[in-house]
Amino acid sequence: MPVDSSGRKLDSGVDQNANVQLVYPQQLKTVGGLTSLASFPSNIGIDGQNKDEYILLFIREHKVILVINLVIYLVVFTLPFWIKEISLYMDNSLLNGFFHIEAFFNTKWWLILLIGWTSYILSGIFNIFFKWFYNINILTTERFIDIDFESIFSNHIESTPILEIQDVKDSQVGILQSIFDMGNLTMLTASGGTVFNLSNVPKAYKIRDFIMDVAILVKNLKGKN
Repeated sequence: MPVDSSGRKLDSGVDQNANVQLVYPQQLKTVGGLTSLASFPSNIGIDGQNKDEYILLFIREHKVILVINLVIYLVVFTLPFWIKEISLYMDNSLLNGFFHIEAFFNTKWWLILLIGWTSYILSGIFNIFFKWFYNINILTTERFIDIDFESIFSNHIESTPILEIQDVKDSQVGILQSIFDMGNLTMLTASGGTVFNLSNVPKAYKIRDFIMDVAILVKNLKGKN
């Protein structure tokens, strides 16, 4: 019987009469700081985790989305410098220095503008990274958990029991999702009141199959008891 990193024995949860079998791997995986998808992670836990509750799936938005957003901010950061160069060119070459724009760029106001602009860009970069890093979804042997990071001071956590999972649909939209093998997931619950939407997750179709397999297994096991 496999054991986790703390040496606890894990119940494989296999029902010989079930259509789906969930077998824990002998070697559990470690979730790194930039991991977007991991099955059976060994080094993470959740608040309120029960003694016999184990994490099966760890999901984040694809890393390429983080990179794209960071690149956009870095490009936007260069805008004041482009504006400076274009303004100087137009004033000196086309208007013969009529507006004396160069004098403005030598004042403290230009420096203050740059400091303010840099602070804005840095705050945006930190916000993008924290949202990507802390917006995660976790599937355990008992429930599905959705964690939405809203700000440093607030986040929204919602969960549903595995028994409530009715259907999971995946979709792939656009060239970017096709190239990087990512997609969107919509999870429907039996109550109909809770819908979980996951965007730009890696290997969405595999996540869908995994969640549905676990849901079917748990329902079969509960039905036998």
